[in-house]
Amino acid sequence: MRWTVGQENVIRELRFLGADAIRDEIERRFGIAHSKHAIEVRASILGVSLQRRHQCPECGCFVEQVNRLTGMCPRCSAYYRVQEEVAFSEAIERERMEHLNGPSLEEARRDYHNLRQQNRRTCEKYGFDVKSMRKHFKAGRS
Repeated sequence: MRWTVGQENVIRELRFLGADAIRDEIERRFGIAHSKHAIEVRASILGVSLQRRHQCPECGCFVEQVNRLTGMCPRCSAYYRVQEEVAFSEAIERERMEHLNGPSLEEARRDYHNLRQQNRRTCEKYGFDVKSMRKHFKAGRS
């Protein structure tokens, strides 16, 4: 069976998908069934490599190997890592700003002293034991 220019073009078009995909496409387009070995030999004659390549879902380029974690080409994977670090940096900065804009140490001390005085006065008013006189009271427990 002779090879036509159209069949050779299919080999060139789909070279990165491998011989099986080329065989199926030639059969679909032209109704001619070539063996896998015949396709490999013809590709060799044409000087076309049939090494399988993967398409990056992000940029669409074909590479020999994609990152197994991201499924993207090396360039897109590196850019993805940069984006992750930028997002993490922004989250840390937000947390830092919330911490700085939260109540200050002085405000916390002032609130503590005010509550302590209020509790002492309430205990004196109703005749209760103050916190230091209560044996069962421990910090964090009631």
